[in-house]
Amino acid sequence: MLRCIADNLTDDGVGLITVPSLEYILEYDGYYELIRDHIAYYTFDTLRFAADQAGFEVLEEEMVNRDTLSVIVRKKKTAKENTGRKNPDRLDVSGLLKSRVIIDEELKRLVDELESEGKNLGIWGASHQGFTLASTTVIGNFARYIIDSAPFKQGRFAPASHLPIVAPDHFLTEPVDAILIVAPGYTEEIAKSIVEKFGRNVEILALKSNHLERI
Repeated sequence: MLRCIADNLTDDGVGLITVPSLEYILEYDGYYELIRDHIAYYTFDTLRFAADQAGFEVLEEEMVNRDTLSVIVRKKKTAKENTGRKNPDRLDVSGLLKSRVIIDEELKRLVDELESEGKNLGIWGASHQGFTLASTTVIGNFARYIIDSAPFKQGRFAPASHLPIVAPDHFLTEPVDAILIVAPGYTEEIAKSIVEKFGRNVEILALKSNHLERI
């Protein structure tokens, strides 16, 4: 795709490229940040390499919103020029794999615990983090629904797990005993709202980095 863009630009033509950041995911070992719709993730090094092979020179680079790499590129005068750039070094993803195992085990224990007590679970947050957890761990088969306050998400279903996405007030007609918050940056706000709307008998959990935390 980059080569096609280069072929259609004049010499010294410029452009802006943004891609998902693998650097952000590796920094926090957050496998649940992976979105199934993204075919590939990049570091600045691998993005520079891809741009170079397509015939571009990187002029500026910037991290945007913590999870997106942004680069401004300029087409080389000779697009097929080989600069001799070596392949990027292999990345260490062992922390990411360890995080995947830890979260999977913690969610299994949570489900086993709730099942043994005859309790059920809801998820709060129809985000890519919630979708990834629901589609790759046991909570996708165990949870009743995913709560989200955004009206345009309500009435739909999560990809892969097919959990229904409902409004917060749905809890009043189909209450659950525990709610797992998967909405980074809004955890405290959501936890407060749960207590105010549904009372203190609801067990509140949250995904924090690579582990579960009871609130």
